[in-house]
Amino acid sequence: MTELDNKSKKDQIKTKKPIFTEDEIENTVKAFILAYIHNKIKITFPTSDDYKEIAKTEGNKINNKEAQDLEFNAKESFINFVQICSGNLDATDEERKDAVTELFDILLRARSSKRISGSFDDYELKRKMEELEDKLEATNNVLTELVNWLTEEAKGNENGLS
Repeated sequence: MTELDNKSKKDQIKTKKPIFTEDEIENTVKAFILAYIHNKIKITFPTSDDYKEIAKTEGNKINNKEAQDLEFNAKESFINFVQICSGNLDATDEERKDAVTELFDILLRARSSKRISGSFDDYELKRKMEELEDKLEATNNVLTELVNWLTEEAKGNENGLS
């Protein structure tokens, strides 16, 4: 590889180009929040001891107060993001979009570090299943009415009525 090749690679602008659409990310976050609210999943956050250990492995040292602040801030941020996404806190469109992005990031990090227990259904899949169930129920109602009508017609013909 030449020096020119190295320089052109360094000069390239990095951008985010996710494989997930905004809708897919939003639906995943929505399903995550619903599962969290319904207690189907539990998420654990790093403790102050965890933060001290992380700092130590990175060659840094933090005191107890700093570690406790990090623990508190992580939990507080999570709660704020959930409240923004669920509409419990007023927010701009940009703040809502940021909250979805942050929650998706928290979800990925927590899952990869085994800090989420339980599972949550795909929101779109769940919505589509509910739609199918509603349509099936409507179809069953129509069939029941049809069977009842045919039964009444058959009784009428048995009695010599036409």
